[in-house]
Formats: sequence, C-alpha cells, structure tokens
Amino acid sequence: MVLNNGYADFNEQDSIAFASNPAFDASTMEVWGALLNGGQLLVIEHTTLIDPMRFSAALRQCNVSVLFLTTALFNQYVQLIPEALGGLRLLLSGGERADPASFRKLLAQAPGLHLLNAYGPTETTTFATACQVRTLADEAEYVPIGRPIGNTSVYVLDAHQRLTPLGAIGELYIGGDGVALGYLNRQDLTDEKFITDPFSDQPGAMLYRTGDLGRWLDDGQLECLGRNDDQVKIRGLRIELGEIVNCLHQLPGGREAVVLAREDEPGNVRLVAYFTSQPESDAPGPEQMRAHLQANLPEYMVPGAYIELTALPLTANGKLDSRALPKPDHSALLGLTYKPPQGEIEVTLAQIWAEVLQIEQVGRHDHFFDLGGHSLLAMRMVSQLRQQMGMELPLGELFALGELAAVASALAGAGRSELSLILPAPRDQSLPLSFAQQRLWFLAQMEGGNEAYNIPLALRIRGLLDVAALTAAVSRIVERHETLRSRFIACEEGAEVVFTAPAAMPVLHVEDLRQMPETLAERVAVEATAAFDLTRGPLIRGCLLQVEDEQHVLLLTVHHIVADGWSLGVLTRELLALYPALHQGKDDPLPVLAIQYADYAVWQQGWMSGERLQHQAAYWRQALEGAPTLLTLPADRPRPAQQDFAGASLNVRLDGPLTAGLRALAQRQGVTLYMTLLTAWGALLARLSGQTEVVVGSPIAGRGRAELEELIGLFVNTLAVRIDTPSALTGNALLAQVRERVLEAQGHQDLPFEQVVEIVRPTRSLAHSPLFQTTLNWLAGETSLPDMDGLSLSVVEQESQVCKFDLSLNLSEQGDALFGTLEYATALFDEPTVQRYYGYFEQLLHTLVNNENAVLGDIPLVGPQEREYLLESLNASAVSFPQGQTVHGLIEAQAARQPEAVAARVGEQSLSYAELNRQANSLAHYLISLGVRPDDRVAVIARRGLDTLVSLLAILKAGACYVPVDPAHPEERLGYLLTDSAPVVVLTQQTFIARCLADDVHCPKTHAQAAP
Repeated sequence: MVLNNGYADFNEQDSIAFASNPAFDASTMEVWGALLNGGQLLVIEHTTLIDPMRFSAALRQCNVSVLFLTTALFNQYVQLIPEALGGLRLLLSGGERADPASFRKLLAQAPGLHLLNAYGPTETTTFATACQVRTLADEAEYVPIGRPIGNTSVYVLDAHQRLTPLGAIGELYIGGDGVALGYLNRQDLTDEKFITDPFSDQPGAMLYRTGDLGRWLDDGQLECLGRNDDQVKIRGLRIELGEIVNCLHQLPGGREAVVLAREDEPGNVRLVAYFTSQPESDAPGPEQMRAHLQANLPEYMVPGAYIELTALPLTANGKLDSRALPKPDHSALLGLTYKPPQGEIEVTLAQIWAEVLQIEQVGRHDHFFDLGGHSLLAMRMVSQLRQQMGMELPLGELFALGELAAVASALAGAGRSELSLILPAPRDQSLPLSFAQQRLWFLAQMEGGNEAYNIPLALRIRGLLDVAALTAAVSRIVERHETLRSRFIACEEGAEVVFTAPAAMPVLHVEDLRQMPETLAERVAVEATAAFDLTRGPLIRGCLLQVEDEQHVLLLTVHHIVADGWSLGVLTRELLALYPALHQGKDDPLPVLAIQYADYAVWQQGWMSGERLQHQAAYWRQALEGAPTLLTLPADRPRPAQQDFAGASLNVRLDGPLTAGLRALAQRQGVTLYMTLLTAWGALLARLSGQTEVVVGSPIAGRGRAELEELIGLFVNTLAVRIDTPSALTGNALLAQVRERVLEAQGHQDLPFEQVVEIVRPTRSLAHSPLFQTTLNWLAGETSLPDMDGLSLSVVEQESQVCKFDLSLNLSEQGDALFGTLEYATALFDEPTVQRYYGYFEQLLHTLVNNENAVLGDIPLVGPQEREYLLESLNASAVSFPQGQTVHGLIEAQAARQPEAVAARVGEQSLSYAELNRQANSLAHYLISLGVRPDDRVAVIARRGLDTLVSLLAILKAGACYVPVDPAHPEERLGYLLTDSAPVVVLTQQTFIARCLADDVHCPKTHAQAAP
C-alpha cells in the first residue's frame, strides 16, 4: 500500500499529514506511508482538522506535502480553502462517492496538483485502486476510481461471478496482497464475502466481494457506481413482495398467500398471487383481493393474476416450493372470466378477430395480441374492418388499446368520419411547412448546409440503356411530385414553401467515366455529400455516370426536407414503371396524384390541434417524464461540446439460422421481428451504459393513411421508446414490455417529434440530440430490385460519412437473412469499439433465441481477447516489495539509516526516528512484562499524537495486534468494543483512564495503564 504501490510515490522529502482517526483505516496509509519511506508524519489534531482556518494555517506552517481527506471533508474544503489544498504535492480523497463538481473546481484553481481519487474497502487494506484526476468533463457524473494499485487485482463480475464486458456494469471484486483473511470469529460472513479467486493460479488466493457496482471504461479506468441492490424489480420499479403479502393478510378469512414475480406467458414480468382455499363463504375472492390491493398499494404492486390452491406446495424441508406453483392460465392472468361481446360493434369485431386469428371464441375483455395477434394479422384485421364495417382503425390505436371492448368503444366514438379528408389547398396562398419541415428549416438556419440531411440513392444499371428515356423518366417524376420542386423562403411565421416550374428544373446530368472508372467511388461520395441551398433549390439532383459500354450508375440525391427513406422506394417504383413506357413510346402509366405533400402540410396544421393535440401531448409528457435524456455509453473519447455529425458505418449481417430463430421467437411471444431486435438493442445499451432505463429512437413511416403511401415527402416521424431494463429482467419479460411501449408510442405517433421535444423540454445541448442518442431503424420488406425492361438493377452500397446520432442500427430483411449498417459518430467511437458492441448484440440475440427466459443481466458477452484484456492487461499491477520483513523491522532499518531525521511532529513536539524506535522498544518490553504474547490483542484508546505512534509500533514489536478505539465514543460503545475485541491490555492516555474504568466499560482493569 505504501511501498512501490503504483499510485503514489511517497519519499523522504514528504511531510504526510496524520489527519485521520487512528481507528479509521486511512490512518494506516498516513502513518506507514511516512515512516516506511523515511518521510515526516505531521500530526493534525482533531480540533484543528475541523476548523478550516486553523487547518489551512497548519498545512502551510508545517509544509505538509501529502494529505488524505474523506470525501465529505474534501468537498467542504474545496469550497472553503482551495488555495491551501492547491499548495500540496499530493492530495488523496476517498471513502464515499466523489463529487465531480468539487474535483472540477479544485483542478481549475490548482491545475498542477497531483489529485487522486482513491477507492478500497477496509477488507482490502485501505486502498485497492487510485485514479490521478487531471481533467473531468463538464457532463461527467462520476469521478473514476482508477486502476488497481500495486499487487492488486480488480474484476467486474456479474451475478454469476463471470466477467462483464468492457463498459458493462457488474459488482467489484478485489484480489491481491491486500485482501484480508476474513472476519474474526464470523465464518458465515467470511464465507459470504471472501471467495476463492477463480482467475488466479496462486494457491489460496481469495477475492473480496465488495457489494459495489462498477465498470471498466474504455481508457482502462474503473468507475464506481454505488451499492448493489437485491430488491425485486419489475420494469425498473422496486417491489417488496412481502409488502403485498402483508396487505393480503389484512383481509378477513385467514388465507395463506404468497406473491411471485413470474416471467412466463404471455411474455412479460407479472405479479401472481397464490392463496389457499377456505371453506368460509365470506372469504374474499380474487376480485375482492384485487380491489383491496388497489386501494392500498401502488398500481405496479397489484398482481395481475390470482390462483387458488388447496395448499401451498412445500419442499422436504418444509419451505415453500415455488417451482411447484402452477403457471397462471388465461382467466387467472386477466383476473376475469369470459364475458361475451355486447352490442353490434363488439359482436362484429369479435367475429373478425376470430376469423383472422383462427380461434373459436373471443370475449369482450380479450386482448388481440394476447390471443396470438401480431403486426401482419393486425393489418389483415384492419383491412377486414374497413371492408365489413366501413370503419377506419389506425394500427397504432389497435396496438395501444388491444382489448376488444376498448377497440369497439374507440370505433363507436370515432364513428365513420374519424379520418378527415386531405383536400387540395389553393396555390394562390402562402403554403406552410409541415412540422417536420419546420424543424429541418430551423436546423438549417442554425447549422447552414449540412450534408447530414442528404438522402443519396445510387443504382447500378447493367444493359443497353436508353439514356433519353431514363432522363425523361426522372424529369417526369420531378414534375409529378411538386415537393421535389420546392424551395423555402423566410417569412414572419418562419418559412413558406414555393415551387419551381417543371420546365425550369435541370435535367439529369450525364457524365462519361469509361476512361477513368477508378474515380467512380469519389464521384459517388461527392454527389452524396454536396450541400443544398434550401432557399434557391433545386433540392434534388441527378447524375448518370457511364462506367462501361453497358453499365451506368444513376445517382439521385434529395434533401431530407422534401423526402424520406420511404420516398426513395416511391421514386424507384415510379422509375421502374416510367422507363419501360417511355422507352417503348407508351403513355405515362402512373395514376394522377389526388393530393401533393403541400396539401398534407396544410391539413396537418388543422388535424393536429385542439383535443387531439392535447391528448397526444399528455401521453408523451407522461411517457417521458423523468426519462434519462443522455445515454452514457462507454466511448473512446469525451463528447465534444458541439455535435459535428461526422460518422462512419459498419456493414452488418444476421445469418439465416439466427434470423429464422428470431422470427420463431417473435411468433412465440406475439411480437414483431422489429420489437425483438429492439428488445436486444435496448438490453445491450443498458448493459453498456449501466442505466436501468434507456430511450431509443424508433423511426416510423408516418403514412397511416392510404392516400399518403405513394407521395414523395417528409412524413417519417421518430418515436422515443422508453425501455426499463433492470438486470433481473428476463428476455421474454423485456419483449413484452417493449411490445407494450412500442404499441403505445405508435398509438400516439401523430404528434411530430419536434413537438414532443417542446412538450418534454429536456435539457438542451449542442453536444447531443434531444431525448435519445441511439436509433434502431427497421426497413421492412425486401430491398432487391426487379429488372427494368431488360436492364439489371442493383443498389450501390455507399459508405456513410455522417451520423445524426451516437449509434444508429439500420436493418432490413433480404431473403432469409437480415442485412444493414451500424452507423456511429466518429467523434465518440473508433471502429473496433463499435465492432465489439455489435458482437455483443449478436451474442444477446443468440441467447434470446436459445432461451427467451434467460435473465438479460446474466448473459455472458465477453470473448477470449477481451477476457485476456480484462484479466491481464488491466490488472498488470505486479510490483516488488521487501519480502520476509516486518513493518517494525523496516522502521528500525530506517532509524539506523537516518537516526536524527524527524519521524513525527505535533505542534512544537517531535520525535526522531531513533527516539521513536527507542520509546517503542521500551514500551514493547513493558507490554511483554504484562504478559502480552504473539497474536494477543492490545487496545489503544488515545487521541492521535506521538503517544499513539509509539503505542502502535510497540504493540507490533511485542508480536501483538493493535485495536484502535476512538476515545470520543460514548462509554457504552467503548464497553462494547472492548468486550468484543477482548484485549489483554488497554493502552490509554492519562486523560482517559477514568473513562476506561467506568462500570459500563468493563475494561480489564488490572491492565489499564497510562503509556510510559
């Protein structure tokens, strides 16, 4: 700890403050750090320590160079006497979680100070890790605790004592020379806290289980995040099951009851109450139990299922056998019996559900997704509803309500004219921007031309191309979709849109690269990243590059303010229809568009207002209240002050067998494939960040109306999906939760993201996007292209150079596999880090496919290379120190080398090394004469001072161990400590002899002596 320790270079020139109570383990660092290194120990009396001005003066007058302060004192003195602390050579702080603000303030005032944040339980000899803090980011919530000190190892392990991945949270375990042998006379506690070191080849090596949570950062530093928590959690909420049982016992009838958190069908974590049968007719039943609990407990503590048993099952030892408790059936889960549909709408709706779901009976309280529904069946159901009943039901509303009676009620309330018509707006008036366009316009004014909002499309065309027909097809699409001819003009309301005449739009630019095909990649990149001018337009540009006689590359780039990802599909389909017709001299085969995007923007202003706006706003305000607004993923670099959108991407693939397994899992759980991927993505983000809840951006097409499906424009909206991810949650439980959250969010998708941000009002920062910093974008459907009139088409993959978020995972189905990209912000991450994260994602998916009941926090993610790094590289702390020598022997050697050097000083009094050794020898002989023998315990009740030092050294010389006792303790506490430790001798100062002999103390009176 104090010799060749790897964290603090104590030396002969140091004056180390003895400011800690002798009974506090930090005093061992102070005392032996000075004496074993030939330095000087400066005793700081308690009355001086707690007086800032006196303490500041003492530090200066005594030329103190090394000081340890507890966290509380450190925080206080940084505010009161920063200049005195800045004059030290080395300042250590520890004992509690460090306050980043205090560290930042002191570093700002004393940038040259060697400042250490130290960590270590008493059981590992004071310190186990230390971090030299040089800088601390403004947004940092923790101060790292550094790396292991000399001959110490630290591991971050999960609940099964397995290594957690780099950056993931686990419990801190400490090994090495500083680990104690255990607790004296407490074998049960020793067995619980001290375990065999599974990573050491040293016989008898032990690990201490700290109970503290922590993680390794990418720079090789440790971060301590607080204490472990053993409480049951459901969706991030702590629940005491015993409290629910106690509430049930308040009911009359004397039923036995037990409550469990089950994680089986229908696929979520669910509280289940089991109770025994009672012959009395007045004993409450499930409905009365539920009502009683609802009246006395929060809603999240009310079980959703109630099962009556003749007796609770017991093991052979007479304990509850929870594994023998039955799984709830359908009626038990709902807490309700079958009730037939009521009224014409419910009856017809139930018939449609039964037909689509292929079941015999549907009750009015049955839930569409509990009965096996999923997104494809939901679309079929909505189609049947429209056809048979003439009613429109947005998918989001079905997802949010689910229950037949609730869906029927919504339909009845909406009537048959819920969806107002989108009508063409007059073009002789000012045309507004849609809500999404308003946000992009605002960002453009803030940031200027930003290529992050370019949407590029590159198509390779093989075959004999009719360039004129292709050029005409592109021009026709631009003419057909008014929004592609948009430009935006500033006005009092912000901006308005105007349109350029089709004839004034430039045609497709053709360029011959046959003599220089190697420039193709450069040309593709330039086209994709060149900025647009929103005020001048055009906001679409095209370039046709000929690379071979019968091979061309078509580049089309649009600005996001006039298009989205869906729009590229519309554009491609129309190109596939127009080119053959124009090439063959036929008429335009496309139907006339009834409305344009500008008509939608006008309609949206009226649609999203009044009660509808208030309803959706209320949902998002409640859904995101208190949600984390910053995801703190372990990064390779600190987050810059302003987001620059520079990015790169990895091409990713989930193979056929894994994809098939994911599809089967989704079907079993009644969720979509996207929800399954989002579940694993959210679980990974939680594991890496250590947060119990995360918010993920979920882009949604925003085209819930049939007339919008074939328009080009910016309809996409991004939903903020909040996911609670406690480590004890199982895969199927999180799948169910994600399903619920996604369905709720989709049910309120009409409110644009821009307005959600305004409603939630998160702390805004130029350093990151609001509400969430990661997205999962699901591109449903096949992405392969058919032939175009004898021409072969394929998409040219482009390496992304922008990223709007920290991480964006984009996936789509192609055949029997999933393909996509993982985009990342290069300001934060390097490629190896992102590759490692994606590897974790695949591992999570494999585990969920094989065992959806797996506890997510227990899934191992660490591979061989990372294992070696965590075990060896981060714990390379081996140092040499004197072997086979005692502490007092080393001090005797020090006294022989420099006998006249000052060993310790308090006020005007001091002891040289020679005098300290002489007095300690004298007292040691005296103790031996009193009968003190090796392994005996000797108590020391004294204020810190020269007497204390002599006593500690003398006890060691006598072969005994010392028991420091704070003289400030009340007599009852003194008595307990002396009775429990059973010292053979008590050494004290004259001032405290009377207290030691008091009746309540029970001191071994015959040996209570004043130190000579």
